[in-house]
Amino acid sequence: MWRSDRPGPGPLFLIALLAGLLLQAAACSSLPVEQRTVVTAHPYYYDPATIRVRAGTPVRIDIKAYDQRAYGFRVDGLDLRARVPAGGRSEIRFTPQRPGTYTIRNDVDCGAPCRSMRALLIVEPKQGGGGARSAGGSPGEGSSALR
Repeated sequence: MWRSDRPGPGPLFLIALLAGLLLQAAACSSLPVEQRTVVTAHPYYYDPATIRVRAGTPVRIDIKAYDQRAYGFRVDGLDLRARVPAGGRSEIRFTPQRPGTYTIRNDVDCGAPCRSMRALLIVEPKQGGGGARSAGGSPGEGSSALR
């Protein structure tokens, strides 16, 4: 049987190790949760027509084509763009920094149905307090609030 004359870790070491693990766990739990939503591109419109996100929080938008057309998804002012293949899916991941209302447009020419496609991306402030409202309705009307 193997035996050592050295004493094992002392109680202060174990307490310090436990405190470090607890601090690390607390730091990980304070990371922002990714906000997710699914947008469907139909001829003439996106569903939902309004997407709400929080500044400083990672966002994932999954975009799918409703039919066998290719669609575009460009967010003016944020340098975000995706191409959705006919009958397929695409995604955009980003972390918005500036609160505001941004227009989403279809930038793929699929004929007359696509030229008028618009939606809104509303980036609300980090601290809550006020937030932007979409024109023409209550916050839940035709919108996707991400959490």
